[in-house]
Amino acid sequence: MAHWLHPLTHVIAEAVSSPRHQQWGFPRIEWACPVPFFGRAERARIASVGLNPSDKEFLDGHSRPLREGEQRLATLCSLGLQDWNAAGQEECSDVAQACSGYFGLNAYWRWFRPLESILDDAGRGTFRDGGACHIDLAPWATHRPWGKLTDIEQDALVKCGEPVLKALFESTQFEVLLLNGASAVKGLQRVAGVELPFEFATDWDDRVGRGKRWSLRRDSLGRIELARPVTILGWNWNLQSSRIASTTRESIYAWAASRLSDVLPEHPATAPQR
Repeated sequence: MAHWLHPLTHVIAEAVSSPRHQQWGFPRIEWACPVPFFGRAERARIASVGLNPSDKEFLDGHSRPLREGEQRLATLCSLGLQDWNAAGQEECSDVAQACSGYFGLNAYWRWFRPLESILDDAGRGTFRDGGACHIDLAPWATHRPWGKLTDIEQDALVKCGEPVLKALFESTQFEVLLLNGASAVKGLQRVAGVELPFEFATDWDDRVGRGKRWSLRRDSLGRIELARPVTILGWNWNLQSSRIASTTRESIYAWAASRLSDVLPEHPATAPQR
């Protein structure tokens, strides 16, 4: 009997092979699977955008691999592989399935909960119901967080991730991208090679600086062609940060949820019956 292949198996295969084709110089966790998406990207209309997976997806608070039963995603050990060169279609499909099922298991909700709050309020699909997913510009978890990587390491990470991101965008039907924080905006601009216009948001001015927001529609992202035009909604404050005031955070929640419900029509399956 043929092994069922996840529809985004080829995206994982691209992520597995990309470091072989390009010289990479970033401290990735080599035994951890690539994670181009969290949740059901194959059906999601909304995608929040991050930089690269956190090491917390694979390591505990003492930097040790998560124990069996606590694991969120696939590893070389869980797949029975010695290295990623041995990963075939079946193993790549298993990785894709684990990525799709992420929010149904032991998701790292400490990071995703603020975004889920926006999605809940907008009523256009959530991480839990599969109407939304999360994607990363580069799919590899690193031993050091993005902010502690050198510019050269960040560039190498983004360069290796570009063909993976391209394969993902060509194979999905995202209609809205949510950019949470200035780093996500800068990362997407770096990948696309384009500057995204913004407006100042005086109601988001905070003790740490001026508020900015992005609301625009694009049919491509520089070198990356999209399967359909997307609306980009973004803000310069990271919702998970303790540095911003709660009133600022609540204002971003309200704006993002309102804009999301305005630009995205209700899905027929979730529209209220009349």
